[in-house]
Amino acid sequence: MKFLAIIEGLAQAEPDRFDYQHDLFMAYIRAGSWVQGEQASEAYKKSLVIIERLAQAEPNHVHYQVNLSTTLAKVGIVDVGKAEKNFARAIKILRSLKESGRLAPENDKRIPWVEGLIRDRASKAK
Repeated sequence: MKFLAIIEGLAQAEPDRFDYQHDLFMAYIRAGSWVQGEQASEAYKKSLVIIERLAQAEPNHVHYQVNLSTTLAKVGIVDVGKAEKNFARAIKILRSLKESGRLAPENDKRIPWVEGLIRDRASKAK
């Protein structure tokens, strides 16, 4: 994917540019949704590394926190071994944002989505 190589180059050349890092994060998320299996898992895991760093650097940036929760859920879907831990972190972030009044109404639907993933995981574990 040529576009991914270009974005990776920009992000690597200027690692302190949060906009380039976010662009790379989004490119990996999109790539993960376009492919399957190990390629999707790899793309989502790369996106998780980036969004973890951005969310840690700017903990009050709600967009980063929402993206982190969504990415944790996506990694949990493709990496069953880390599903429970990732789903738990994702729902904790979303509920915290909701309780503090910082979760935008359009992101409310993410809570039942992650809760559904948790229920599905629990039923499969039985």
